[in-house]
Amino acid sequence: MDPYTITWYRFLLAGMVSFALLACKKGIPQLRGTNRESVITLLLASIGLCGNYILYLQGLAKTGPGAAQVVIQLAPILLILGGVMIFKEAFTIRQLIGLICILIGFGLFFQHRLQEIFTSLTEYTLGVILIIGASVTWAVYALAQKQLLKLYTSQQILLLIFFSGTLVFLPTADPGTLFGLDVSGVLLLAFCSVNTVLAYGCFAEALEHWEASRISAILAIVPLLTLICMELAIPLYPDLVSSEKITWVSFLGAIVVVTGTVIFVLKERRHP
Repeated sequence: MDPYTITWYRFLLAGMVSFALLACKKGIPQLRGTNRESVITLLLASIGLCGNYILYLQGLAKTGPGAAQVVIQLAPILLILGGVMIFKEAFTIRQLIGLICILIGFGLFFQHRLQEIFTSLTEYTLGVILIIGASVTWAVYALAQKQLLKLYTSQQILLLIFFSGTLVFLPTADPGTLFGLDVSGVLLLAFCSVNTVLAYGCFAEALEHWEASRISAILAIVPLLTLICMELAIPLYPDLVSSEKITWVSFLGAIVVVTGTVIFVLKERRHP
């Protein structure tokens, strides 16, 4: 399947599941009486998440799971920097140290491809650029959602975005390709679709019990899990999962990126 069709199916199923869950709770969002500013913010959130999904998939196809997960760590960093610029939030020395660690980690992870990335526009370079674009659009979505939380719950916002995305990607999607998939393909698509609801649902639920910065720190381990799972999957499915030639220096770089992200997102303890 092409990225547009995959994303369309993910948004469609996620929207249907979210609608059913909110209908049971009688929490379907009401748009009547919404002012112009809120409508614009909702459009920004929708464009941001739609852009994140499609750019990430396109970048993933040109790079690989490991590289994509490392680069996408820019997303929470951009979110915090956006909060500093838009909401005038504080930027601490600890966050500066974390940002420096992240940049060093990127250099170590891509050390064998730095010349390629900075001197020529290859498929891999374009993939990295697309993942950076996915990070930017996710930050736009998150900043817009922060404003919308004054009017709607996170589940209601996601429902509106899922249905908006379904309409946006419909002209570019080819739903008929579903019937050309084998059982494995259907199960993979179903998993990706359920994952859309499950991941964001768990994230929203976690926000009810813990600070967003600490949750972001936990999510920072995803690149390491991805790299480990790739190394386990390559021998089992060599035709499906291609090696990204991850060296020990690259793995060290991923660890430094994760460490820098944790340092960056965790808040400093305030003593009474």
